[in-house]
Amino acid sequence: MKKRLFFVLLWLFALLLVSCQFGGPSPHDPHEKTDLISSGDASSSLTLENDPCIITYAFSSIDDFRLYCSSGSTAVSDYREPPEDGAFPLYRMKEGCFVELSDLFPALDLEKITVNHIETYSSCQYSYGGFTKEGKTRFRIDVLYERDLTPFEEAVCKEDDSGYDRIIREDYSYRDGASRDQKGSVLYVFETGGCTLRYRTYNGKTEGMSIRCGDYVIGISPSFTGNTAFFSDDALRPLSCFFRSDPERAQGLDAIACSLNSGGESAG
Repeated sequence: MKKRLFFVLLWLFALLLVSCQFGGPSPHDPHEKTDLISSGDASSSLTLENDPCIITYAFSSIDDFRLYCSSGSTAVSDYREPPEDGAFPLYRMKEGCFVELSDLFPALDLEKITVNHIETYSSCQYSYGGFTKEGKTRFRIDVLYERDLTPFEEAVCKEDDSGYDRIIREDYSYRDGASRDQKGSVLYVFETGGCTLRYRTYNGKTEGMSIRCGDYVIGISPSFTGNTAFFSDDALRPLSCFFRSDPERAQGLDAIACSLNSGGESAG
């Protein structure tokens, strides 16, 4: 009887594990998916307790995602590359959440990169994923729009510092190597240029950073831990400059603040 009960429990555990894999890794472990700001779901009526899996939807081009943000159309014929199997999000993106990469990072040459994966987790957040055309260096940019969040969105989007071993409230500079001596998960938090910057490291390796400016949080990461090419690829310098304490970072923050404070582009 005990042996039969053991196999039943084992089968239930395996079923739960497989079902959650379809929703992607948990956004609450800072080392599970290091380039993720936070995650959400299609329905604000759900709770983290009764729906632990996060649903994601993906577009293959910025043009198609921009069209979805502005129109909410789920007609496959409206898109050049509609989501696979017509799996459009079950929600409309919030008005104001869509921002152009060229506005956020005017120094970024879009002719030198390929954005081939735009993923959304809720009506207020999404990510741009891609690589440089020459070096095939991966990168990721996340956008979170925090205005008028629902209770569910607040629960899954809020920044949780409880998972870090240390929180250091001072500037972080990738160049000086000071953080490489810090073991475990370390979060650097400080303010500059009217923005709040947060840098995540694990055992001295950089996982990513985020910039809080007004109602927006912009995340920048190498896409995966250990992608050192991100910091040396010239095509990504307008992104990697945010990991150095130099004039380029200050200029980049000014450009982001100017873009977001001007209202960005409507998503409704």
